Amino acid sequence: MLEPEIMDDPGLDPGLHRAALAGLARINALSFAWMGLARELRAVHYRLGRSVRLVDVAGGGGDVLTRAIVASGVPVQPLLADVSELAIEVASDRARRRGIALDVVRCDALAGALPPGDLVACSLFLHHLDWDQATGLLGRMRAAAGVGVFVNDLRWSRLGTVLARVVPRLITRSAVVHTDALLSAKAAWTDEELASMADSAGLVGAVVRRAFPSRMELTWSHPA
Repeated sequence: MLEPEIMDDPGLDPGLHRAALAGLARINALSFAWMGLARELRAVHYRLGRSVRLVDVAGGGGDVLTRAIVASGVPVQPLLADVSELAIEVASDRARRRGIALDVVRCDALAGALPPGDLVACSLFLHHLDWDQATGLLGRMRAAAGVGVFVNDLRWSRLGTVLARVVPRLITRSAVVHTDALLSAKAAWTDEELASMADSAGLVGAVVRRAFPSRMELTWSHPA
């Protein structure tokens, strides 16, 4: 059974929430969680020949988004969507410091249509969801995407569980991250499961590849 993570609690103390977002940002930076999105932004820019309208679904504190935009080296018009007002505030501040003009919208990724964009992306969120929720989200991402969909998430493995026990305690003092990291690793999907979800969501021809460390990436493009 999927066990709710502490950061999923809307009543979480704001100070603890901010500290957890900072801790996750450090982990994401060290694990190159932004690299796949940067690569996909370059690919979409090459295909379109113009600025890429990017929608980051459940984007949290925006660390993956901002690092990916900077690393991509291409013009991007980003919009971050998240249900948490605090996460949106943190993401807005981070983008401002990076010189990125970020649009934000507060919305529940599991309810209703998503904002439209060329590339609709979701990083490290699917493992918070059950099968039906994850499949439904992928379908809404497909409907909102003008060009394609990109997903980056944890991949279940024994190594991933070990890393989740050890690495966060070396990187951050956030007890929330220490607890949630292990819950996330245990809740992660396999790459075969992600591919099956994609098929069920209508992402015909989606490609799922393994990524470092114990992660996976899904890319899908509308037929030309």
